[in-house]
Amino acid sequence: MIEVEERPILEVSDVPISDERLELIIIMLREMYIDVRRVDYKVQVISGATALLVAALALAPPNLTISGVLAAPTSRDLLLVFIEVSLILSIVATTLANILALRARPFDKQRDGLFSFGDIASKHPDAYTQEFLSLSNTTYARILLEELRLNGLLVATKLKWVRRSSQSFLFAALVWIASYLISVVG
Repeated sequence: MIEVEERPILEVSDVPISDERLELIIIMLREMYIDVRRVDYKVQVISGATALLVAALALAPPNLTISGVLAAPTSRDLLLVFIEVSLILSIVATTLANILALRARPFDKQRDGLFSFGDIASKHPDAYTQEFLSLSNTTYARILLEELRLNGLLVATKLKWVRRSSQSFLFAALVWIASYLISVVG
């Protein structure tokens, strides 16, 4: 988990923020939300590919029998056992990395304010609207910049797990190909 440093975005007193700058911050935040969705989509693609790999394994006839390997193991049998164990472990690693990527939340404290779902739902609509409209551009920019920073941490954490998931899946696919070739050549 990434530690979130508690610090204000701007250390100076109310600096006037132009509407154009505020619009730029909003565009950046919108793009960050799109990045979060893209990373989640990558996880879905890797999960689907992993499911196909597991289905291919289930349809393939078993190359080994436990009694055969225990009775008189050959070097081919031992290689196939190693490959199968490696394949299973890499599929498990891929699945765990996907789960961690989807559940990634680098900030452990509850987010509060005008942009958190909990606060929006808990306030009366008129009170929420009044509080939102009473914000100065500077306060609004601070809130949006903090949200942008937190979403940047979220994307970075998700990407770390997606990279690990991709690497595990690539390893699993290569091991599966090796297993298939060994069983065909066999």
